[in-house]
Amino acid sequence: MTPFNPALLQTFITFVESKNITETAEKLYISQPAVTVHLQQLEHHIQQKLFITQGRRKVLTQFGKIFYQSVSGSWRDLQKSIEVAHWQAGDKSQFHLRIGGRQEILSLLAPKINFEGHVEFIPLSGKTAVDAILERRIDLAIVQNRPDTTDVVAKKLFSNSVVFAVSKSLLKGLSLKSQMKNSEWLKATPSLGYKKHQPPFLTEWWKEHKVDSISLKFACEDWNVIAELIAQGRGYSLIPEDIPLAKNVEIESAPAIKPIDFYLLYQKDLNKILDVGALF
Repeated sequence: MTPFNPALLQTFITFVESKNITETAEKLYISQPAVTVHLQQLEHHIQQKLFITQGRRKVLTQFGKIFYQSVSGSWRDLQKSIEVAHWQAGDKSQFHLRIGGRQEILSLLAPKINFEGHVEFIPLSGKTAVDAILERRIDLAIVQNRPDTTDVVAKKLFSNSVVFAVSKSLLKGLSLKSQMKNSEWLKATPSLGYKKHQPPFLTEWWKEHKVDSISLKFACEDWNVIAELIAQGRGYSLIPEDIPLAKNVEIESAPAIKPIDFYLLYQKDLNKILDVGALF
């Protein structure tokens, strides 16, 4: 058997996770034809078909799925071992720290991170971020709810109070402090939820103020988008206080709503490499 070229494995894993040749080529700084050649060479080397073609897409064969699951974790461990060696040898610029979480939360924390190496922020939902930590696809995750697992370290990173926010145009000169507790106004005014079903904070607020019929105008799992909709006068919402809001938005604290706790997740062995607590 001819000597194995590790670049073939890197191309294969990157292609599976990117799902298209263009993005794979951009990530690896190689041409698109080179991606195709690498995938063909890998199939030739292992004497198995890794992909079948469905329309214009390459789809993993059953063997390809098994092969990916088998090698992807080992490949990431190898990459991290190389980075750790650079770090311990004093070349900290070669260490890549991959941090996953909600885009709006990553945006808040990005200016605060204290790290000498390269940082990559990867937008992920809470559950996906937890899975990525367990599979070692990222080094750190920032999530809203503490996961029900002892396989990773979960430390409280910060808490964020919740505020009631609405465009001044929807108040029509009335006081927000009174309207936010007015069940008739709450029913008649459109609301903006973080989720379509049982939107967090809003559900608690409606129950607190005996609102049994609501008008949920928009639902979106991105606080920045909700903040923009509030500014446009599309409705009211309860939103974490650190999310930037436009000047035409009026806010009031919502003490009845428990502050949101955000947790930092990481594998136990990461603390052996760097001081996780000093990153933020």
